[in-house]
Amino acid sequence: MADKHGPVFILRLGSRRTLVVSSWEVAKECFTINDKALSSRPANAAARHLGYNMAMFGFAPYGSYWRSLCKISTTELLSNARLDMLKHVMSGEIDIYMLERAAHTINVSAMITIAHQLSSVPSDMFPWLEWFDLGGHVKAMKAAAKEMDSVMVSLLEEHKEMRASGLAAGDRDFMYVMLSLTESDQFKELHDKDTVIKATSLGGGEARRTMTVFHFFNCAILTFGPHVVYYSATPLSEYDTVGTSVKAAVVYLATALVKLVCLATFLKVPENDNFDPYQELLKAMIGFIDVAGLYFALTQLTHRNISQNHKFQAVGLGWAFADSVLHRLAPLWIGARGLEFTWEYIFQGLEANANLVLNLSLAALGSLMWLRKNKPKTLIPIIYAFAGILATMPSITSYLSRGLGWHFPEVVGFELISSLVMAFFSWQLFSACQKPST
Repeated sequence: MADKHGPVFILRLGSRRTLVVSSWEVAKECFTINDKALSSRPANAAARHLGYNMAMFGFAPYGSYWRSLCKISTTELLSNARLDMLKHVMSGEIDIYMLERAAHTINVSAMITIAHQLSSVPSDMFPWLEWFDLGGHVKAMKAAAKEMDSVMVSLLEEHKEMRASGLAAGDRDFMYVMLSLTESDQFKELHDKDTVIKATSLGGGEARRTMTVFHFFNCAILTFGPHVVYYSATPLSEYDTVGTSVKAAVVYLATALVKLVCLATFLKVPENDNFDPYQELLKAMIGFIDVAGLYFALTQLTHRNISQNHKFQAVGLGWAFADSVLHRLAPLWIGARGLEFTWEYIFQGLEANANLVLNLSLAALGSLMWLRKNKPKTLIPIIYAFAGILATMPSITSYLSRGLGWHFPEVVGFELISSLVMAFFSWQLFSACQKPST
């Protein structure tokens, strides 16, 4: 159809005019230049009968009312503190839904049942069919709306009485917040105050996420950008060492899989977040699998036309990049799709930078231990000591956070400072082991 009618054409689905876009340039214009024209929501039976005549935020058409509700929901109802206060309610609802779904057999009949529960009604496409109420959906929605409204009215009256008597200590839930925010009658042109409170509370205060794509890319650049900068700013780019870094990344993924199996086999699931010395010692011993993997990457992988100085840098860079992708990309993406942007994602990016420096330092010391044959004997114990400290750094940071109760920013600060210190000493040891020029 796009080849026949072009990248933009309109279909009529019943009484609804539907815009079909098959070009990314036009889609970009729809969500940037013409976003207001496409932001409104079409009216349907569910929005009218279950959403208080489209007063609920998720069903409201675009306009001043929707913008005001969006601002309130984003800044007041869905802050981190408010969500943390009410997370037990959401967890309970999820548990109930999972129990209901577990009672069904996951087969074709269950899929048909779920699809039937979430289906639309014929009057959404042909409004005149609502008079006939085919299937009795409108009658069922009106009955459900009446029952939900009676519950919401009783809750609202209870909140008003407690607020008037002074028994409500602060804004403890959605309704208390909405009662405070709707005192100015800013919504009286479209809906009365009680309707707005009931609709918003029943809808859960849905809001758009505030960690935008801009924030996501900023954190992604902070996390993965230093790896690219290091590769471009050093001679690694001149010697085309991408293949070596990719091989090291594959070795890291295999090493991480072995570590995962060992951790799942030998470590028990902790009952709380308290620091367990025995478990942490066992975890530190399992962490030395990374050293074995790094040994394999430095000594067994083929590195064509790369000197020893460039070899450990390429291996360390690939090792650190794979670690950041495996441990930080998923949390960053989940955070980007969340409700609020927090500083935790910035600290995760800084932690990735410290991890890059630590991995390069460990690769440099590994190069001295396994590839350098004529190093001074007096430096050998020092090299092994610093390599042991670097290998146990995850256990050290775990002790600081769980044993001493350090917060995440403090742990990241320690990692940044310690990574710079270890890089300085590693560079000094590597320089001292170089052959004298003749």
